[in-house]
Formats: sequence, C-alpha cells, structure tokens
Amino acid sequence: MISRKTTLSKKYTDVERLVCHSKTSLMMGVKDPKTGRSLVAKCILLLPENTHGEKGRQMALRTAAHMDPHWQEVTPRTVEEVMEEAHAMYTLRKCSGAVDLVEVLLEPGSTRVVLVMELLEGGLLSEFMLDHTSGMKEPEVQAAASRLLNVLREAHKTGIAHHDLRPAHVMLTLEGRLDSVKMVDFSKGAGGGVAARPKFDHDAAIATSSQRWYQPPEVAVQESCETSVYAGNMWSFGWMLLAMLTGSEEMFEDPHPPWLVAEPRKLPSGHVQDAWFKMAQRWIDKELKTVLTKLRVHGARKESTDIIQKLLTVDPRDRLTAEGALRHPWFQCTYM
Repeated sequence: MISRKTTLSKKYTDVERLVCHSKTSLMMGVKDPKTGRSLVAKCILLLPENTHGEKGRQMALRTAAHMDPHWQEVTPRTVEEVMEEAHAMYTLRKCSGAVDLVEVLLEPGSTRVVLVMELLEGGLLSEFMLDHTSGMKEPEVQAAASRLLNVLREAHKTGIAHHDLRPAHVMLTLEGRLDSVKMVDFSKGAGGGVAARPKFDHDAAIATSSQRWYQPPEVAVQESCETSVYAGNMWSFGWMLLAMLTGSEEMFEDPHPPWLVAEPRKLPSGHVQDAWFKMAQRWIDKELKTVLTKLRVHGARKESTDIIQKLLTVDPRDRLTAEGALRHPWFQCTYM
C-alpha cells in the first residue's frame, strides 16, 4: 500500500496527462502497465520540514516550479496531513460509496507524495446536478443516499469526518448513474480527514452559493457550543439530499439564514444558546415548508421529506446520525 522505493513515472505509464488541479493537488491520469487499468494519481506538494506558513509555501513552490506551472496554484501540505488522508481512504476502502485507494507513493528525493486511486469516469455530482435542474428521480436519489450514508456511518465509527461534504466532493463512477456515487477528497485542505472541530468561514460562506448552505448552523456559534463534527456532516448530507431532489442549491425564498447574517459569535450556554437554536429552527422550518410541500405535490414520498426535516435540524444534538438515517423508513420504501 505504501511504496518508498519508486516513482510515479517508473511504475506507471501515460503520466503526463493532467486531468485537473485543485487548491491542494494536481490530478493526473496514469495507467498500470501490468493490468492496463486506468487510474488517477493525486500529486500533493509537501511543505519542507521545519517550515510553515507563507515562507514554507514559497520554498516548496520554488522547488516544484520546474515540474509543472500548475503547482503555483497549489497549497503545500505536511506529510502528516497527507498520510491522514491516505489513512481515511484506506479505512473506508470496503465501502462501495468511497473512492478506492490503490497505493501511496513516497517518492525518494521528491517534494511530493502521490496517492494513486481508481478512476471515476462519471464526473462530479455538482456537474450532474447542472443537467438535472428540475430534480432527480427519487429512487435514484435514495440509492445514492444509501451509498453515501454507509460511508459516513463507517467513517464516524472510526473517527473520520468530511468537513466539506457537498456535490463537488462526490463523483459518479459511471456516467449518468446516480447509484454509482462515491465520496472523494478527505484531505484537510478540503476540510476533511480525522475528526476535528469545524471552523466557520463566514466570508467564503457568504460569497460562494455552492458552499454557503452546506456549512452547519452551529459553526456560527462554535466557540460556545459543544458541537459534533459528525453532526455537521449530517447537516451537509441533508442539504445535498434536498438539492438532489429539487435540482437546486438555492431554493429558499429568503437567501439569508440567521447563521450567515453576522460574524461568528459567542453565546452563553444554557437558555440563551437554546433560544438561538429555536430561533434558527423557526427560520429553517418556514423555508422548508414551502419547498417540501412542492416536492410532495410533485410526487415525493412523505418519508423522503421527513428524513430531510430530521437532517436539517438546527440543534446538532437533535439531528439524525448516519446510523439513525439508515434506519429511517425512507430506505424501506420501494419504487416501481
């Protein structure tokens, strides 16, 4: 699983084709010469030892500049962070809804680590949603939800969380097949990895509509609220479920939820904190009522709208867990 004696170009062929790049990695298409299997290599730039911050980043980028100009757009990471991501992928390898890690290459003398993983050819769920703006078929959404929930259940049992769960971090194994979804990117750069307290990015949440709804409400008062990162995952999953069924991430009449109207705040524990949760819940209930009524009019099962309500519960202590969601009656529903 972990190789320290070879490099990507020595072990695999067709390694020059850049698939895409993100803020934390370059993704390259490769092929296993022994099996002919097409794979993806996630190349991650490492911070030099004993460095940090902007100085460490600039040192890493100068070293990597000769390899690919795209490195200039990548944030270097520590070896420990990369291995946490690899550990999460390895731990979840038996889940059908998680991307399969083939091996980790710690290239000798290199400034990068490479995670070799299966190729998912169906594209991002976020892209799939753009072609289904009137909503997706409920049986297909149910199948996708079951796969993702099984990943979350196993992840949470083993101390792993994905803090940036949204359609941009879910991919389809097969084109057009919603029942082939897989969760990707457990990197800390994406907010994922070993469970840790979520941090509220107010400016990013306000500016980016695709992210703003997936941040759980409790992060706005996280300094005074004992929240569970796992409960945060369940809010994100609930919003993704609603977005798949409606075909939109912007379906509320009021685009300004109470947890995004001001900077994160400290709330005294007890009655004041409970009152804030109740106020925010009244807002979400009002907005949800219109959306879920429309879904029911267009044929959605009452069980599907019920599980959404139980996932989009503002107080994280009352929100469904992954285990509880999988036991919800919606997953017992059959469709013709």
